[in-house]
Amino acid sequence: IVVMVKSLLGSVLFLSFLASSSVVQAEPGLTGALPEDEISQSSLDLLVLEEDQGLKHQELTVLTDVDSETLETLIVQGGGSSQSNASRPNYGYVSLGLGVGIPNNANADDVLIRLGNRSTRGNVEQSLDLGFSGELAGGYQYKDVRFELAVGYGSIGGSGGTISTTVSGRPVSFDYDNDISADYVSVLVNGYYDIPTGTKWRPYLGAGLGYVHISAGDIVFNTDFGQLEVVTQNSAGTFGYQGKLGLSYEAMPKGNVFGEVAYLGTPSYKGYSGLGVWRFVLGWRQGF
Repeated sequence: IVVMVKSLLGSVLFLSFLASSSVVQAEPGLTGALPEDEISQSSLDLLVLEEDQGLKHQELTVLTDVDSETLETLIVQGGGSSQSNASRPNYGYVSLGLGVGIPNNANADDVLIRLGNRSTRGNVEQSLDLGFSGELAGGYQYKDVRFELAVGYGSIGGSGGTISTTVSGRPVSFDYDNDISADYVSVLVNGYYDIPTGTKWRPYLGAGLGYVHISAGDIVFNTDFGQLEVVTQNSAGTFGYQGKLGLSYEAMPKGNVFGEVAYLGTPSYKGYSGLGVWRFVLGWRQGF
């Protein structure tokens, strides 16, 4: 009986196969016959759909495994759009800026003046010339803001001025053209706001507070009354502040060239009008 059942099933399967083959291989002109390409179209569509879904699943799996910085790089390379540092993760940086400083004229009130063998007190008005200015900083960049500790150095000079004093109870003034020099060192904590533009160009505003140390030489020259010497405060430190306006361009990932205008100032101290310097600087800021 088992043998008979197996034979019967085999015959049925064989007849079914012949019937299918005859339908596929039938002439297109015969009634009920379909071209082979139409018969297999549904199977091809199903295969393409399955492959497409599989690829999308693979792409989704790959993208979820990519970190945000790498994904941004892929988007920039693929889409051709420009991105600013605002879209990058937070990072530390160092910067160096070099340029010139244009100081305000300096005044000193009630300073010690030695005239020959006498001592008196008087006022000094000093014209100052432009000099070198530089700043080295290390800080941390957040999305639109950054903070840094900056050490600055500048040198300024002067080529003349006026000294007003009294000699034997009567007022006297002297004009002089002696060259003088002064140096300053600043240590400031600066904060910045980088204005988003959606491009690699970013203007920014900055402000800083800290300490400024000033060194200056004495003023010495000859007069009809003998040698005149203005005894300056050769070295003094005081509170300092500055404001900045600048523009940076992201020339490479986390690397920016920048130009800025800054004003560095101090309050009046010990009879001096205080330091005031306009700084014009070009520099480079590199993240890491």
